[in-house]
Amino acid sequence: MKVSCSSVSKLLEKYFDHEATNEERSLVEGHLTDCLTCQDTLRSMEEFRDLIKVPVEEAAEKEDFQWVWQRIK
Repeated sequence: MKVSCSSVSKLLEKYFDHEATNEERSLVEGHLTDCLTCQDTLRSMEEFRDLIKVPVEEAAEKEDFQWVWQRIK
């Protein structure tokens, strides 16, 4: 059974975040083998993640979250 892009597009984010069930993952992976549009969408998600990863990690290293823990206590 061929799965539509609209069905898979709803699952791509879960798949990308490793939150998809085995069944969903299998469905997405099967669809991705033949669909360049969904492959491009997934690639864009990966590129965006890579683009923001370094600045976010650098900011987290510089930030002192001690004040947060003091307020929690």
